[in-house]
Parts: sequence; structure tokens; C-alpha cells
Amino acid sequence: MNIGFSYRALVLCYLVLFNSCLEEIDFETDNFESLLVVDATITNELKTQEITLSRTFEFGEDNDNIESGAQVKVVGDGVEYIFQHTETGKYQSIQPFNAQPNVVYHLEITTADGERYSSSEMKLTTATQIDNLYAERITNDDGVDGVAIKVDSFDPTNTANFYRYTFEETYKIVAPMWRQEDLYLDTYILDSIPVCVVKIRQRPEEQKACYKTEFSNKIKITLTSGLNEDLVEGYLVNFLPSDDFKISHRYSALVKQFVISEEAFNYLETIQSFTSQGSLFSQVQTGFVMGNISSTVNPNKKVIGIFDVSSVTTQRLFFNFIDFYPNTNLPPFITSCDLRAPDVAQLFQDGDEEIFICSSQLNFITNRIRVYLEEYTGDPPFYVGPADPPLGPWLMVPRACGDCTALGEPEPPSFWVE
Repeated sequence: MNIGFSYRALVLCYLVLFNSCLEEIDFETDNFESLLVVDATITNELKTQEITLSRTFEFGEDNDNIESGAQVKVVGDGVEYIFQHTETGKYQSIQPFNAQPNVVYHLEITTADGERYSSSEMKLTTATQIDNLYAERITNDDGVDGVAIKVDSFDPTNTANFYRYTFEETYKIVAPMWRQEDLYLDTYILDSIPVCVVKIRQRPEEQKACYKTEFSNKIKITLTSGLNEDLVEGYLVNFLPSDDFKISHRYSALVKQFVISEEAFNYLETIQSFTSQGSLFSQVQTGFVMGNISSTVNPNKKVIGIFDVSSVTTQRLFFNFIDFYPNTNLPPFITSCDLRAPDVAQLFQDGDEEIFICSSQLNFITNRIRVYLEEYTGDPPFYVGPADPPLGPWLMVPRACGDCTALGEPEPPSFWVE
């Protein structure tokens, strides 16, 4: 499981840190160092564990700096768990495994150019359940009305103390201007000239409702070490404004609670302070944020990241927009559903068929830039002035407004319930 912070923001932070304290930031990178970035958390889930290795990048460069060709392994109680590089850019354990209590684990990395790194020894943290995952309507500190996703958790042993939360959200998308009919082109040769017949066919129902899943990269951490009890109560995992398109119909959140080490908490808290709004563009103290990974050959060699062994528990919730906003208009659709009647060069009418010259004018059909709404009869009465194109025979809308597959997948996920 990935730590989940934004590497772009993190690397930008380091580009600033490698210079002196600045009031006016100059993004010159003459002294840029290519540093290894490690994202490594193994858990008590029996699964194929994942580790991500990448490199820092200079400001303005492509951030797809995957570190390939490395030898990666986790060692615990004399057992080596080998990881191999995959097409996704991640390193995955060859065999599924789960971290065990009271076993000491450490990470070993040898890069393709022979650099060797090792982590501190870590043990699995206390397993603590999510007691309650719930959504409630609130007004946040900025005065914005919306739905808050919150979590409660309690560890009676008072040994968990440090928590990190990740979430993935899945939401239902309904095309607001879906129709049962769609346009398509049938091409044939007429007097040595390729001509196109625009025909109407039934549109699949699967284009009406779709589903999309997104993964958050926010740092969500909290601690209970200063409290009388190891109690997490009403912790805000996510906030969705009432006008957020994602909650228009049905919304689901899968929340994972990680009990993390104190080292991981301190590291993430420091990264969070640098990536918080405004902090990168104010005075920043020089220094280097140390994780628990270091070079085994050169102690002065810098490396970014941390290795952690975390217990994890998961819960999912669902809610509908009307659960919190009955008798309320839906949030605005994600894109403007403007109506257009594109002009095309019609040759002639052949019975019920309209014959057109096959040209780029019909690309809006073949490329599905727009989809069919209905025949255009002059209503709405678009104004056609000297600078406006003439009007065609069909009223069309942007694809997303009539075909949900422009935004999501037509098949509901296996976990989805209505």
C-alpha cells in the first residue's frame, strides 16, 4: 500500500530545501541531485505487497521518473520476500504474504547502478478496528455546506497511538441528456463519389449510468498519544461540498485505517507541513527530512522515503444525494451541456435518408465529440449572424452529457449496491 502523498509536491519541496532560506523563490536547479524516492509500507493483509521506487525530478520536467532494474527485498525473521518490477512501475512481491506480529522486518534495495540502501528494523503495529465509519452533513470551518466522512476508532491497549487514513471514492455518473437513439454513418460510393448516409440506431442502456473510482493522495494522519485514551473520534477523512458533482447520485468511500509507527508519523507530518498550502512559498528552513532508509555504503548519500510495517483495517460506506439534500436540485454537471446544430453539406434527400458528402464536417459523429439529442426543428431558435455558421439537421450535445462512458465505466464494480 502506498503512503499516498503527492511526489510532485514533495520533490518541489526538496528543490526549495536544497537552497537557502528564501523570501523570493528562484526555481533554478543548477545544484539538482537525483535522489531515490522510496514508498514502502507492508501490512498485515495477506496480499501481493507493493513498493514504489522513483527518482526526484527537476522543476518543469516530466515527473514519471520510475526507478527500474532494482533488486528489492523485505527480510523478516530470516525469510526473504523478493519483489520484482512490474509494468505499472511498481515492485510487487513474487509471493503474497502478510506481516506477522513480533517479527522484525527491514527493507533492502540495490539499484541498477549498484547503489545499496537499507531501512531500520520495524515491527508490525497494533491491530485496531474501525468502530464506525459514517457520513454527516456539516458546515465546515470555511462556511461551506457539504458531507463529511468521519471515522471512530478505539484501542483498549493504548498502544496504537499513530494513525494514517487513505480512501478511494467511487461514484455513480448519470448522463443527464442520454437518449435512446444515436447517429452513425453508413458510407457507400455514388457515381464514383464517396457519400455518407447518417442513420439513427438504438443507443446502449450502458451509456446512461456509469461508475468512476478515484484514489486520494492526501496525507491524513492523527495521533492519540497525548490523550487519556487511545481514541479517534469523529476524525474527518474527507469533505465533499454540496455542489460536488461526485455526490450527485450515489457515492461510496472505501476507508483504510493504518496504525503506523512513530517514525512514519513524524516523517509524514513533516512532509505534510511542507506541502500544505502556502508553506512552500514562504520562508523555509534549510535541512533534510530524514526517513528511516539510508545508504549502506555512503552515509552522506541522501534518500527520500520511509519503510513501515502497519496493521490495517477497512470499511466502506454508501450514501445518496437525497439522503442529505432531499427536495434539492442536483449539483451542476461536470461539464457544460451546450446545444449545437452543426452544419454539414447535404447533397440531396433520398426518401427518408439524407445524403451527405463524406468530409471532416462529419467528424463530430465518427469521433463522438458530440452525440445525438434529437432532430433540430429550429427550437431552440439559435441566432445565426454573419459570424455564426449555418445550422444543421440534428441537435447535438457534448458526448459526456449523453454518453456516460466519456467519464466512467458502464459496469458497476463488484462491491456496488444500490
